[in-house]
Amino acid sequence: MEILNPFLFITPREKEKIIGNGIGVCNIRDKKLKKMIVRLHKGKIFFPEEFFKVLKINEGKKEIQFCIRDKNGRKIYIQTSMIEPVQIENILTALTCLYVLKDRKVINVSLNKIITGIKKTTIPARFTKSRKGYYLSVAHNPDAIKEMLKAAKIIAGKRKIIYIYSCLKDKDIRGIFNVLSRVKNFHIILTKIDNERAINIEKLWKIIVKYGIKYHVEPDNYKALQLAYKLEKNGIIIIGGSFYLVNRFM
Repeated sequence: MEILNPFLFITPREKEKIIGNGIGVCNIRDKKLKKMIVRLHKGKIFFPEEFFKVLKINEGKKEIQFCIRDKNGRKIYIQTSMIEPVQIENILTALTCLYVLKDRKVINVSLNKIITGIKKTTIPARFTKSRKGYYLSVAHNPDAIKEMLKAAKIIAGKRKIIYIYSCLKDKDIRGIFNVLSRVKNFHIILTKIDNERAINIEKLWKIIVKYGIKYHVEPDNYKALQLAYKLEKNGIIIIGGSFYLVNRFM
């Protein structure tokens, strides 16, 4: 039997219909959607909290370490260099998939290999540090920005955070600026991206002035980075908001 895409990770209601022949669905955040999916697809729905209990979490500047107990009573110690706190949830979702697939005899991978794989896994530009010292983040919606900032605050402490930012027209810019406006000791540098779907920098400037965020405007990406170095003063620099912008600095 050939199995393609045995797990489907969904949140939007319109994707509910594509569960189809998959083995299961994991980790649905939306409570209303959870109830609907469970009702319509009983026996195919799996939640990480049914498989694991988080016992301890240590969030560091270079890694996250956490301990969980699985449904069999085993304690599992996990280490990851992915430092956004949301990665704990992502890892538990992946582990849930692997446990179910193993129970269904679809795969046979040892727990030690899974833990080693997690330790070695990185996702470029998901708040990763470049060789030049600045951080890269493709977070481009309010929830993702919140997770980015959680990691940034652990690293920066009371030091300044400089964020070089641009985005596409279809993003929730006001929602993003609303999140950023709550951050202390924070500066943003608005810059341009060379894409027909990019928001006009003048429009971006007209929006940001309403949120009380300390900002600068530098259309040239590399000059924006030079400006960030001048403003940094032992703080940290993040480049993000768009894959197109981040790609220029990878």
